[in-house]
Amino acid sequence: MNIRTHALIVFFVSSANLFCTHQATARSSLTQKAPEAKTAPAPSPASAQKDEVLNNSWYTMQAGSTPWGYLHEVIEKKGNRYYYRYAMTKVEGKNAYQETIGAIAEEDLTPVAFNLVKAGVGATEVIDGTYTKSASGGTMRMKISGARSAEMPLFLSKQTILDVFVPVWMKHNWSKLKPNARGQIRTLGEDPHQGRFLVRTMNYKVIGNDSENQCLEIHFETQDFSANWCMTAQGALVRLTTGNHRVQRVESEAKAKKFLSGRLPKDTDQQ
Repeated sequence: MNIRTHALIVFFVSSANLFCTHQATARSSLTQKAPEAKTAPAPSPASAQKDEVLNNSWYTMQAGSTPWGYLHEVIEKKGNRYYYRYAMTKVEGKNAYQETIGAIAEEDLTPVAFNLVKAGVGATEVIDGTYTKSASGGTMRMKISGARSAEMPLFLSKQTILDVFVPVWMKHNWSKLKPNARGQIRTLGEDPHQGRFLVRTMNYKVIGNDSENQCLEIHFETQDFSANWCMTAQGALVRLTTGNHRVQRVESEAKAKKFLSGRLPKDTDQQ
């Protein structure tokens, strides 16, 4: 993931490697829906909570000064569950690559399910994951179809979250995120180099407040990447930088798409 490389982190950082074997194909493949809310039982009146939108933003992606792609991220809370949606379009060489993600987590961020669709270079791959709880944690069963076929059951210890929900974890723990504070988050995501899913320990250090952009800058490191995020208390990404790559929130869908319009192949179906 990437299930975030934005996700989030692994999605943004690793997408150059992740999409090197995929090109945009049929729109019907890209618009497959993430697990529907109907999988969640309706909350009882006593437990009903107000729906909340944590983030609904468009972002540009660039490598150095070169436009690289754009993405749309939505994070919502409905009743006692969080819902994540992500759609990304990127250009590499003369090819366009696209990815969509949908994920669901309980209020305490215990995983429920996810759906990941990757498309490119004449092939589409779909990955569906469903989580079953156990006394000591649970098992995420992932089924892959399309360009390849496989099943990947993976045991997750308690407090392991889907990496796309790291922004929500930060919202939950915002009072602890003081300058120089350090900690760890255990996340499940995709290894883009090996095409398998693994649990990462994300180590973080709070750098400090960015008053101009009204966000908190945090440095993240794992065994295979490092990045700086700037986040709002609501759980919305403002920017992400790693090496010479940058993801930046912009004001509108139109501005995000215009950023890449000169590089997209004419037959690309923009999301």
